[in-house]
Amino acid sequence: MHMVQDENGQMVHHGHDACGQPGHQCTGCQSAGECGEHDPKKEAMALVKYMLQHNQQHALELERLAANLDKLDMHDVAEQLRAAVSEFQKGNLRLSLASSLAAEHVKEV
Repeated sequence: MHMVQDENGQMVHHGHDACGQPGHQCTGCQSAGECGEHDPKKEAMALVKYMLQHNQQHALELERLAANLDKLDMHDVAEQLRAAVSEFQKGNLRLSLASSLAAEHVKEV
């Protein structure tokens, strides 16, 4: 398992468990020598999958915020958030396709 920074600078887990050391968190190993087998394709696939899940969560948060704004009679703001959610969903479709394609590349190895 590797730690990477997300778009907000937060450290998040992704990747593999190749180290085999209980409780050990690899932080940015760049070569096979540090953690056993290093598979860049699997790591890229894990990151795409993470970003998809991350963006899906943001879309849900925006939907809830829009509902709350409607309750506050801020309908114009809520409408813009719903438009943003629609764009998130379009992007998430592309991320989902990218995740599927990445999985196919990993199978080839």
